[in-house]
Amino acid sequence: MKKVFTLMLFLLVCFSMQAQFIGRGVDPRLTSRQRPTNDKLPEFNVLKAVGLVTYDYERVIKKSGVKKNSETAKKVKSIITKFNRDLNGIKRINSFTMNSMKTTVEATQKKAVNSGDFSKISQVKKDMDAAFKPIIEAIKKKDEELDASLEKVLSKKQYKKWIKYKTKKKKK
Repeated sequence: MKKVFTLMLFLLVCFSMQAQFIGRGVDPRLTSRQRPTNDKLPEFNVLKAVGLVTYDYERVIKKSGVKKNSETAKKVKSIITKFNRDLNGIKRINSFTMNSMKTTVEATQKKAVNSGDFSKISQVKKDMDAAFKPIIEAIKKKDEELDASLEKVLSKKQYKKWIKYKTKKKKK
């Protein structure tokens, strides 16, 4: 009698737990593949892919610890303004390459998600790396020039703060 009573109690608890999960919208029978997913793909950011980051000179002056009305601030402003102008020139010159790669990557992602065949993404990544290599090298060269010119103007402490700010900005 006790065995039958414990068995019935056990079955009652099991069925009530299953009913609670299904009632809340959590159906343990659904696998992760069957659950609805977000159909919106992330947008491909070309500027982030090539590492093109422009700086606000007021923010650079503030973050590096330079006083606003000093001669150093004026020099930093001119250096950052020239750097941003050069980067905008690189962006303008290579805009066709960037836009074509953006459309290619987004189209390939869309096809891969719809078909389930992700093999072409690696080929597109190789093509993208080859297309962006000269752009990335030009940006790195300008970045090194910026660092060298700011190192001449800023003190060691200020330059350290600049490097810290630059790495944070590039990570975003």
